[in-house]
Amino acid sequence: MDFRDYDPAIARWTGIDPVLHYSQSTYNAFDGNPVFWADPSGADSETDYLGRNKFDNFGIYIPPTDRADSQINPIDTSAAIALMGKAKLYFDNEIVSELTESEKQEIFKTDALKTIGILLWEFATGTGMEKRNFNYGEHPFATQYIDGKLGEIFRRFNDKLNESGFKVRPKNTDYYTLSLPFSPTSNPASWGESIARHVSASKIEFFIGGAIVKIRMQNDNVEGQVINLTSRESLLLHVAGNYNRSDGNRPLSTIYQLINFSFPQN
Repeated sequence: MDFRDYDPAIARWTGIDPVLHYSQSTYNAFDGNPVFWADPSGADSETDYLGRNKFDNFGIYIPPTDRADSQINPIDTSAAIALMGKAKLYFDNEIVSELTESEKQEIFKTDALKTIGILLWEFATGTGMEKRNFNYGEHPFATQYIDGKLGEIFRRFNDKLNESGFKVRPKNTDYYTLSLPFSPTSNPASWGESIARHVSASKIEFFIGGAIVKIRMQNDNVEGQVINLTSRESLLLHVAGNYNRSDGNRPLSTIYQLINFSFPQN
């Protein structure tokens, strides 16, 4: 296959790629992803960056929107390895995989950062429980997170009560659902606030990111639960779908952290 020249002065190829795709420019390279792909021969790749087949059994090109998800995904593999390495850092490179469930429970009651390490490991490897409950005042992971978010949670809850016509907090209410955003949206107005959140965030807040809260008044107490999903979609910046634990303990399958709290109204 003939080689083509690249001119770094203009940051352009001076010829077209002999392998053409109708969905890409003829002056494209590396399937638009030079971070992931190399192209030493100029030949086409058989899979895309999500590990999906680009050609059917007859050699016919499959458009990106029609490709089936791959069970062996190089992006998933790379992400899982990176997350496992990150998890080990919270344990000073101890072997996380050998922890028993009872040992994990003891760690949950004493060490917030090692809790993050366990959750990262379980997400990366598809092991452990799908849902884990953490209680304010009992688990440092929950206590430190709620302490950092309590002002925002109460402010958003008061706004909901005001919208419902309450001038003061009633003794009892139904559950309200609140959003605790973290990352920016497509609306530029959200960008400044999101940057401020990232700058001031703790490691726990970074791990949880955006979450939702179910909250109510019950016998003059404020009761609530923060619900967080650690998911493949969030990890890969919403360009890929999620895996469910019900489909088998697949690496990067979604896990849930449920953080429970209760405070007197005053």
